[in-house]
Amino acid sequence: MVVFGATELPRVIVTLLVAFFPLVISIAWDSSRCRRICSSSAARSQPRACRSSTASGCPIRWFIFSGLKVAIALSAVGAVVAEFVNAGRGLGYQIVTSTAFFQVPVAFGALILLSIMGIVLFQAVVVIERVFFPWSTSDETTVA
Repeated sequence: MVVFGATELPRVIVTLLVAFFPLVISIAWDSSRCRRICSSSAARSQPRACRSSTASGCPIRWFIFSGLKVAIALSAVGAVVAEFVNAGRGLGYQIVTSTAFFQVPVAFGALILLSIMGIVLFQAVVVIERVFFPWSTSDETTVA
Protein backbone atom coordinates (compact mmCIF):
# COMPACT_ATOMS: atom_id res chain seq x y z
CA MET A 1 0.00 0.00 0.00
CA VAL A 2 2.89 2.34 0.73
CA VAL A 3 4.53 1.67 -2.63
CA PHE A 4 1.49 1.37 -4.90
CA GLY A 5 -0.96 3.69 -3.17
CA ALA A 6 -4.58 3.28 -2.14
CA THR A 7 -5.83 1.90 -5.43
CA GLU A 8 -6.90 -1.50 -6.71
CA LEU A 9 -3.35 -2.40 -7.73
CA PRO A 10 -2.08 -3.44 -4.24
CA ARG A 11 -5.11 -5.68 -3.76
CA VAL A 12 -4.55 -7.30 -7.15
CA ILE A 13 -0.87 -7.85 -6.36
CA VAL A 14 -1.66 -9.45 -2.99
CA THR A 15 -4.26 -11.70 -4.63
CA LEU A 16 -1.82 -12.76 -7.36
CA LEU A 17 0.94 -13.48 -4.85
CA VAL A 18 -1.36 -15.54 -2.66
CA ALA A 19 -2.42 -17.59 -5.70
CA PHE A 20 0.98 -17.80 -7.43
CA PHE A 21 3.08 -19.55 -4.82
CA PRO A 22 0.80 -22.55 -4.13
CA LEU A 23 0.64 -23.15 -7.88
CA VAL A 24 4.42 -23.05 -8.31
CA ILE A 25 5.06 -25.20 -5.25
CA SER A 26 2.48 -27.76 -6.34
CA ILE A 27 3.98 -28.09 -9.80
CA ALA A 28 7.60 -28.22 -8.59
CA TRP A 29 7.10 -30.55 -5.64
CA ASP A 30 4.63 -32.96 -7.22
CA SER A 31 6.51 -33.32 -10.50
CA SER A 32 9.79 -34.06 -8.69
CA ARG A 33 8.01 -36.55 -6.43
CA CYS A 34 6.47 -38.26 -9.45
CA ARG A 35 9.86 -38.53 -11.16
CA ARG A 36 11.27 -40.17 -8.03
CA ILE A 37 8.40 -42.64 -7.88
CA CYS A 38 8.60 -43.59 -11.54
CA SER A 39 12.37 -44.02 -11.40
CA SER A 40 12.34 -46.10 -8.23
CA SER A 41 11.98 -49.81 -7.72
CA ALA A 42 8.21 -49.32 -7.40
CA ALA A 43 8.19 -48.38 -11.07
CA ARG A 44 9.66 -51.78 -11.91
CA SER A 45 6.84 -53.51 -10.09
CA GLN A 46 4.20 -51.32 -11.78
CA PRO A 47 5.74 -50.26 -15.08
CA ARG A 48 2.34 -49.70 -16.66
CA ALA A 49 1.56 -46.78 -14.31
CA CYS A 50 4.69 -44.91 -15.29
CA ARG A 51 4.51 -45.89 -18.93
CA SER A 52 0.95 -44.59 -19.19
CA SER A 53 2.12 -41.18 -18.07
CA THR A 54 4.53 -38.93 -19.95
CA ALA A 55 8.06 -39.96 -20.80
CA SER A 56 9.55 -38.14 -17.83
CA GLY A 57 7.09 -39.41 -15.28
CA CYS A 58 3.56 -38.18 -14.60
CA PRO A 59 1.57 -35.76 -16.73
CA ILE A 60 2.24 -32.17 -15.79
CA ARG A 61 -1.46 -31.32 -16.18
CA TRP A 62 -2.23 -33.17 -12.94
CA PHE A 63 0.04 -30.80 -11.08
CA ILE A 64 -1.11 -27.68 -12.85
CA PHE A 65 -4.75 -28.37 -12.13
CA SER A 66 -4.14 -29.52 -8.57
CA GLY A 67 -2.20 -26.32 -7.96
CA LEU A 68 -4.88 -24.26 -9.70
CA LYS A 69 -7.55 -25.71 -7.45
CA VAL A 70 -5.66 -24.60 -4.37
CA ALA A 71 -4.64 -21.27 -5.88
CA ILE A 72 -8.13 -20.28 -7.01
CA ALA A 73 -9.60 -20.85 -3.57
CA LEU A 74 -6.73 -18.99 -1.91
CA SER A 75 -7.04 -16.10 -4.34
CA ALA A 76 -10.55 -15.41 -3.05
CA VAL A 77 -9.18 -15.38 0.49
CA GLY A 78 -6.24 -13.21 -0.60
CA ALA A 79 -8.57 -10.66 -2.14
CA VAL A 80 -10.59 -10.45 1.06
CA VAL A 81 -7.47 -10.11 3.20
CA ALA A 82 -6.25 -7.33 0.91
CA GLU A 83 -9.61 -5.64 1.41
CA PHE A 84 -9.13 -5.88 5.18
CA VAL A 85 -6.15 -3.55 4.89
CA ASN A 86 -7.20 -1.12 2.20
CA ALA A 87 -10.68 -0.98 0.75
CA GLY A 88 -13.83 1.04 0.69
CA ARG A 89 -16.02 -1.78 -0.57
CA GLY A 90 -16.06 -5.55 -0.98
CA LEU A 91 -16.46 -8.59 1.25
CA GLY A 92 -13.35 -7.85 3.29
CA TYR A 93 -14.48 -4.31 3.94
CA GLN A 94 -17.94 -5.60 4.86
CA ILE A 95 -16.49 -8.08 7.34
CA VAL A 96 -14.28 -5.47 8.99
CA THR A 97 -16.98 -2.83 9.31
CA SER A 98 -19.69 -5.23 10.42
CA THR A 99 -17.53 -6.74 13.14
CA ALA A 100 -16.49 -3.28 14.28
CA PHE A 101 -20.14 -2.40 14.82
CA PHE A 102 -21.07 -5.83 16.25
CA GLN A 103 -23.23 -6.77 13.28
CA VAL A 104 -22.47 -10.47 13.52
CA PRO A 105 -25.15 -11.68 11.04
CA VAL A 106 -23.75 -9.37 8.36
CA ALA A 107 -20.22 -10.63 8.99
CA PHE A 108 -21.34 -14.26 8.82
CA GLY A 109 -23.28 -13.51 5.64
CA ALA A 110 -20.11 -12.14 4.05
CA LEU A 111 -18.20 -15.23 5.21
CA ILE A 112 -20.84 -17.50 3.71
CA LEU A 113 -20.66 -15.59 0.41
CA LEU A 114 -16.87 -15.95 0.48
CA SER A 115 -17.21 -19.70 1.08
CA ILE A 116 -19.68 -20.06 -1.79
CA MET A 117 -17.40 -18.03 -4.04
CA GLY A 118 -14.44 -20.30 -3.21
CA ILE A 119 -16.47 -23.43 -3.90
CA VAL A 120 -17.79 -22.07 -7.20
CA LEU A 121 -14.30 -21.05 -8.34
CA PHE A 122 -12.90 -24.45 -7.34
CA GLN A 123 -15.64 -26.24 -9.26
CA ALA A 124 -15.02 -23.97 -12.26
CA VAL A 125 -11.43 -25.24 -12.38
CA VAL A 126 -12.75 -28.81 -12.14
CA VAL A 127 -15.10 -28.17 -15.08
CA ILE A 128 -12.31 -26.58 -17.12
CA GLU A 129 -10.10 -29.59 -16.44
CA ARG A 130 -12.86 -31.95 -17.55
CA VAL A 131 -13.48 -29.92 -20.72
CA PHE A 132 -9.81 -29.91 -21.75
CA PHE A 133 -9.06 -33.43 -20.48
CA PRO A 134 -12.30 -35.43 -20.80
CA TRP A 135 -10.47 -38.73 -20.39
CA SER A 136 -9.45 -37.88 -16.84
CA THR A 137 -11.31 -39.84 -14.20
CA SER A 138 -13.54 -38.31 -11.58
CA ASP A 139 -11.19 -39.62 -8.84
CA GLU A 140 -8.47 -37.15 -9.79
CA THR A 141 -10.65 -34.07 -10.14
CA THR A 142 -13.06 -34.14 -7.23
CA VAL A 143 -10.77 -33.63 -4.30
CA ALA A 144 -12.57 -31.15 -2.09
